[in-house]
Amino acid sequence: MIAERSPRRAMIAGGVGNAIEWFDFGVYAYLAPVIADIFFDPLDRATGLLATFGIFAASFFMRPLGGIAAGHFGDRLGRKPVLVATVLLMSVATFGIGVLPTFATVGVLAPLMLLVLRMLQGLAAGGEVVGAASFVVEHAPRSHRGRYGGVGGVGVLAGFVVASAVVTALTTVLGDDAMAAWGWRVPFLLAAPLGIVAWTMRTRLIETPVFRALAERAEIVRAPLREAVRTNGRAILVFAGIEVGSVVAHGMLLTYIPTFLRSVGGLDSRAALLSNTVAVVAFTVLFPLSGAVSDRWGRGRMIRWGLALGAVLALPVFGLLASGSFLGALAGQMLLLVPLFFLAAPLYVALAEYFPAHIRYSSGGISYNLAQALFGGTTGFVSVWLVHTTGSPWAPAGYLAVTAAVSFGFAVAAYRPADPAGPRDT
Repeated sequence: MIAERSPRRAMIAGGVGNAIEWFDFGVYAYLAPVIADIFFDPLDRATGLLATFGIFAASFFMRPLGGIAAGHFGDRLGRKPVLVATVLLMSVATFGIGVLPTFATVGVLAPLMLLVLRMLQGLAAGGEVVGAASFVVEHAPRSHRGRYGGVGGVGVLAGFVVASAVVTALTTVLGDDAMAAWGWRVPFLLAAPLGIVAWTMRTRLIETPVFRALAERAEIVRAPLREAVRTNGRAILVFAGIEVGSVVAHGMLLTYIPTFLRSVGGLDSRAALLSNTVAVVAFTVLFPLSGAVSDRWGRGRMIRWGLALGAVLALPVFGLLASGSFLGALAGQMLLLVPLFFLAAPLYVALAEYFPAHIRYSSGGISYNLAQALFGGTTGFVSVWLVHTTGSPWAPAGYLAVTAAVSFGFAVAAYRPADPAGPRDT
């Protein structure tokens, strides 16, 4: 009975853990304008907003370190204990943000303490997505990896949906003044009970059959990171290149577009958050379907189509976002979902399929988090900087198009997974 239920349990626990960790990240992104005002000098709002996204990016720069540490222990001790540790660390760091003093109280110490806690969040996140993807895929039947991975990976988006909904509801009920005074703390403080739920679920799981088989055959390597770099270095870099276009597109939707709609599109905070919430909810619904379709069409084919569409649709997307209307903002985000549908679940499953099992966590941890550190965490900062420097609302569209085109080149030339479910997945 345990063996029969373990794939489903792995799928649910992986998804719930992802949701809670990305709820914590999403809250920061959606509260970026408020954080800019209360943790930095309110008289220089433009610099404060750049610094807020800078701290957001700094947490992503910690992700490769988290990925390296999690990868080492995940390939040495098992996937389960690392996933238990990551969700615990993320919850503690997020709760800590909720009790921080503000700039008005302690001055420059406020952003420094915020930076430290965000870096701890980055360490935790560095081991989460790759570990959860490996855990779900290694439990799933080979021919249904996309379906299981699609449901497990939906937790990433569900976390952002809940974060957006909570921030939108609080902003609507409390108003801007109360949010700035104390309301911003509430979403961060929710990390404590949510973290307990995820920790409890994950401690009750069994280790993946793939890792147990590696242990039984004595194929666990003593230094998985060194082995990954020595034997799999090219694949690590190639997959990072493939990830970049998707990482930037996700970063646009989940972290930058609400700010763009307010600062460039001229929408008020409620309309901007509502349109983004609707779009992310739609994306969440599509995520499992994306995984199921990839079982039939193949991961490689879907990834290539998604990146090509991302490059072509970037300008129309931002043209709609800059229209100044709620419907235009919603339409632009829905259009962005077209390439993301082809990329979401296939790349989530590919995180596990692309690398050999004995160095999977280490290889994926470096590759995925390298792309996230250089491009995911910096998407908001680079986009704000581009608009501020060029004065053009089209600048982020160019950034999205170029990164998608570069990743398309990598995918066409070198998408060669080490453990595909079948020939169509290459």
